[in-house]
Amino acid sequence: MSAARHSRPVPFSPISAERPYVGNVVFGLSSSEIGILFAITAVGYAAGNFVAGRYSVRIGMNRMVLMGALVTIIGLGLLCLVTLAGVHSPYVFFGFTLAVGLGNGMTLPNANAGMLSIKPELAGTASGLGGAIQIGGGAALAALAGSLLTEGASEMPLILLMLGSASLSLLSILAVMRRARALGLSA
Repeated sequence: MSAARHSRPVPFSPISAERPYVGNVVFGLSSSEIGILFAITAVGYAAGNFVAGRYSVRIGMNRMVLMGALVTIIGLGLLCLVTLAGVHSPYVFFGFTLAVGLGNGMTLPNANAGMLSIKPELAGTASGLGGAIQIGGGAALAALAGSLLTEGASEMPLILLMLGSASLSLLSILAVMRRARALGLSA
């Protein structure tokens, strides 16, 4: 589960670090416009947390993480296709981050709970290690995003980075589910 947690929140990190650049340089938005558009991701995250709180017990932690990863990938995949089709709009770019927020909101509570429940007597260690991996991974990807978004770049490098990260999260949770089945645990 920690592997899924490591790659799961990462689409959030580069987008949080680089959205102001994309908003200001690529789309020419003011700081206040960017701030308003930032709320779209937060609304998605809140909705994802609601879904996780309402249905995780019925669906299961791993399946909810899987669903969150799929929501994120579908949203980012659609954003990629729309951008490749030539639609370059801050409302399209930031609008599709709703899926990133929704997916993360569905995933993070379950990934955190799964990480802490593996060996309850090591929950503090697991929490610290998981947080360090999350922050370190997010910082590394934010730095990579910053190096990709050079002057004259479009929003596409950031979209592809987030899509790649979300795809790694999908592979991670599938590996966790396969391992759980091999151990005879509920996947």
